[in-house]
Amino acid sequence: VSMLYTGARTANKFLVILSWITCIVLGLNVFAYAHQLVSAYPGLAVERFFSLGIFAVALCACGILIRRSDPEFLPESRKLSAFFLTLAGIQFFYYSSVECCDLSSTYLPVFRNGALSVYWGLFALTLLLSGILRGVKALRVTALGLFIVCALKVFFVDLGDAGTLSRMAA
Repeated sequence: VSMLYTGARTANKFLVILSWITCIVLGLNVFAYAHQLVSAYPGLAVERFFSLGIFAVALCACGILIRRSDPEFLPESRKLSAFFLTLAGIQFFYYSSVECCDLSSTYLPVFRNGALSVYWGLFALTLLLSGILRGVKALRVTALGLFIVCALKVFFVDLGDAGTLSRMAA
């Protein structure tokens, strides 16, 4: 984050590009390592926060710092900012989904898949409302896609073990 901030403030495109590449490599590392962080809920929650959650915060900070940089020094600052903020949103969604799944499997094991579907539906609703209020088409399209994925998950995963009558009612 500090390398990106310095590059954006001093108009050093090399530092901005280097920090961008560093964030991509760290992101790939976080996603590759994340499968090892699933356990009983309280056990690895702190480790997950410091690997997945902090990375989302750092990406968001990068996006905000780039957006606040001088457009004369960094003309593509809006695009770079949107890229980092999108990555931060994806990372937050992934991190919060893992936490929701792990929390519900520990305290409500029967409702594990259902809790994740409810969370995804609420997340999609939040994206949709944000897209409508701010007039951002990308958020509305993303929300629609997430609603579709959530509906497919409900019918094929959550109701996969349910009986015929339950499926018909759903």
